Amino acid sequence: MIRSMMGRKKVDRNTLLLLHFDGSLKDEASGKPYVGSNMSYVVGKFKNCVSFSGNGYVKVSGTNAINESLYPNYTVDFWIKLKSGVRNGIMSKGNGGGNYSFDIMEESDGRIFFGLQYGGTRGDAICYFTMPRDQWVHLAIVRSQSRYWKVYVNGVYASGFTSTMVSGYYSSLMIGKYRDYGLYLNGMIDEFRISNIARWTSNFTPPARPY
Repeated sequence: MIRSMMGRKKVDRNTLLLLHFDGSLKDEASGKPYVGSNMSYVVGKFKNCVSFSGNGYVKVSGTNAINESLYPNYTVDFWIKLKSGVRNGIMSKGNGGGNYSFDIMEESDGRIFFGLQYGGTRGDAICYFTMPRDQWVHLAIVRSQSRYWKVYVNGVYASGFTSTMVSGYYSSLMIGKYRDYGLYLNGMIDEFRISNIARWTSNFTPPARPY
């Protein structure tokens, strides 16, 4: 394991974006700082994390992370703690009009929705799953072999779909918010990472330390 002089593991070459949320919004992969609105730092899964109360978000402006044209295989993974009793927007990437997007949000019945959109339609690129509330959960979305999407909750396969849809372009990523529909996150997120490889293709043990 390669470590920096301060003891933290160095960012590996497959990491496109990494936010520790340890008191800042610095991307450890690029060094670029991002901006947030109506969020705070609290004790997280490992050190600190970002906390949302239903009206805030972190904006990663202009990024090619989550772009199937550039990265046929990729992984989006993070730790999340959802507050019970409220509906949550979790994250979204794409244009404001929804012509193309990558979305994770909670439906009114409590199921978590993950889906892609291109040209204003979702087609076969949707799935649903469930997650525990009021506890830390590791969530991973993995694309492999250019067409398989798998969702893992705490390292266990929860849902997925097969589709050739391409939704990713150079656009902004919103963490803690579902696009422009006023649906925000009530909860916490820690160790948010996007990678240009399929880090897992079967059940796994979630990471036990910060990335």
